[in-house]
Amino acid sequence: MSSELPSEFSHSSPTAETEFHSVMPVGNYRAYDRGTVGLKEILALIRRRAVLIAGVAGVVFAATCIYTFTRKPIYATGFEMLVTPIQTNPELKQGKGADEASPDYTGSFGAGDHRTLVQVLQTQVILAPAVKALQKNYPGIDAFEIAANLNIAQKKDTDFIGVSYSDTDPAKAFTVATQLAKSYVDYGDSLRKSSLTQGIEFVEKQLPSLQGRVSQLQAKLEKFRQRYSLIDPDARGVSLAEYISSIEQKQDETKAALDETQDTYANLRKQLGNYSPTEAIAASSLSTSKRYQALLDKLQEVETQIAQASVTYQPNSPQMQTLLETRQSLLPVLQQEAKKLLGNKSMPRSQGNVTGIAEELNAKMVQTANDLQMLKARSRALDAAQARLQQDFKLYPALARQHTDLQRQLKIATESLERFLETRENLEIESAQKSQPWQVLSRPLVPNLPVSPNVPRNLSLGFIGALLLGTAAAFLAEKLHDVFHSANDLRRDVMLPLLGIVPFRRELQTASQLEGQRLAEDLAASPDFVEAFRSVYSNIRLLSAGTPIRSVVITSALPADGKSTVACNLALAAAAMGKRVLLVDADLRRPTVHQNCDVSNLRGVTNVLTANVPFDQVIQKSTIEENLDILTAGQVPPDPTRLLASTKMQQLMKDLEAHYDLIVYDSPPLVGFADSMMLAGSTDGCLMVVGLGHTERSALLEALEHLKVSGTTVLGLVANSMKQYTSDENGFSKRYYARYYGDRVVEEAETNHLSSSS
Repeated sequence: MSSELPSEFSHSSPTAETEFHSVMPVGNYRAYDRGTVGLKEILALIRRRAVLIAGVAGVVFAATCIYTFTRKPIYATGFEMLVTPIQTNPELKQGKGADEASPDYTGSFGAGDHRTLVQVLQTQVILAPAVKALQKNYPGIDAFEIAANLNIAQKKDTDFIGVSYSDTDPAKAFTVATQLAKSYVDYGDSLRKSSLTQGIEFVEKQLPSLQGRVSQLQAKLEKFRQRYSLIDPDARGVSLAEYISSIEQKQDETKAALDETQDTYANLRKQLGNYSPTEAIAASSLSTSKRYQALLDKLQEVETQIAQASVTYQPNSPQMQTLLETRQSLLPVLQQEAKKLLGNKSMPRSQGNVTGIAEELNAKMVQTANDLQMLKARSRALDAAQARLQQDFKLYPALARQHTDLQRQLKIATESLERFLETRENLEIESAQKSQPWQVLSRPLVPNLPVSPNVPRNLSLGFIGALLLGTAAAFLAEKLHDVFHSANDLRRDVMLPLLGIVPFRRELQTASQLEGQRLAEDLAASPDFVEAFRSVYSNIRLLSAGTPIRSVVITSALPADGKSTVACNLALAAAAMGKRVLLVDADLRRPTVHQNCDVSNLRGVTNVLTANVPFDQVIQKSTIEENLDILTAGQVPPDPTRLLASTKMQQLMKDLEAHYDLIVYDSPPLVGFADSMMLAGSTDGCLMVVGLGHTERSALLEALEHLKVSGTTVLGLVANSMKQYTSDENGFSKRYYARYYGDRVVEEAETNHLSSSS
């Protein structure tokens, strides 16, 4: 066989394992956080647990039926009664002392709220007259029996009370209900009479104190009004508020005018050189004096001549001395004239030499100064008036509150007095009448149909409850059996690539017992099954485009996850795609490859490692695919782990990789055994097979944790035994394949059938 093996294939480079580790680092072997359960997951769960749901629902519904049809029928009858409130005046109920309450449950009940009355009507004291009358026909009846079968309820927000009595004897139920109606009406009449008498006595006792209270408050209110001259405090308060508001408005207007006048005054002073009003008046007086202006003009003329002569003459010249003497003689006369006009006022800086415009500005500034003083005086007067009004207004709330309190107390006392007078009149009128406050509106009837058990209602509720309990049992079973049911569960819960989904094929479950030719026929009849493994192999090739994957270990977390089936069919798929493939049964504890591929297991891996038999002498050709060779396990050794961890096994794996495109190792499960991790360390990685509906989440996570600790590269996952109803993905793939290749599959099947017949 060694002559048939290709020799051009070399061992995979050391960088390949590093590249695979970079594709899926060991640290990523962890579970995702599980999300919420969607509608599809619920429907899939119901379909998986249909038998359990049906069983639990059937038991519960059967128990409901047995309970319903074995109960003794109960008949009920009753009546409605209008319970008129005995007392409609709150003063009577609130003012009555504890020593005035009537005994034997006689009292008043508020309109619209008869909860206390309902409880009273079921007591032994109230039921005693009815029991005494009923014992003539039913000697064994007592108040406890009646109360146990009696139901009294008030209709919401009304004075109607419904009374119902139930019993297994319809005639007895009718008799008891009739007697109860009579007893309750009599009890209502006794309540009415007792309440009216007590009400009149209570009103008569309260009237003197109420009348004295009203007189006292009237006198107190009159003294208060005389003392503070307050007839109508509200009108007085409104008047004060309006007056204060008007004062505040005038203050605002005065403040605005004052600001405007101050601005005008400041502008005028600025235009006049910051003259004060006194200087402005003085300047105006000087400018209006003709003699002063004449002297001033003369002085200015002399100064002009001096200025002109200073250009021509020397300061000591006679001409200059004459002009200076003339100016010196004019100055005392000018000052004397100014003092005559101004009196004690200071001389203005303008010396009275102002123009017509300046004179107008002076006059306007004087007027503005007068207006400014007037506005300031008005503002002070308004502030004083406001302060007085505010002081008066602060006293008003206390006086108004006292006045209001007195009026309110007088009003309450007056209204109480009027109500008590009106109540006394009404009670006297009512006591003269003979009408009964309680009335029976509907009489009891002899019941014909039982009220219990209610067969339609019990069966409906039992059916619904049975379904709910069945569903709850399914959810509980799902929680206890925490396995992966679909590829979506696997994608959501484990952060590893899903390289393929293998559909569930019931007819292939017994393939291990079939002959090789029969297995090939079954595989040909299941194209979707074959295509699943071709897809797995294609995905494995795409994991590393630079360095091809030459060896892979197929393992699982637990036994019976389908790893051997996946290993065999993956090897077949790779061989069918033109690759030289070797399938090695490395499960030395429980080998199954020879059964699945219908080959002999007399010699295998064990013989190569222990007896130094050349591997080309024990490799067998597959009867299903010409490109597939098989190396079985051989005899089961006493210590498989030691044998797989030996140097010979590692050398054998290197020698095999030199002769094949792909080597597929079928290895034992990970949980509980170290065989797979020993093998995976010398290969390009391992492929985890997850049996849907079989592999538990905890077992898978434990297996991934073992791989993480050992540093083993995990290429990905394969979901095995995917049932169609657990995922839309698998169903869609099958429908697509059947639609696309259906005609060709039918033709091939017919051809194979004709050839086999011939």
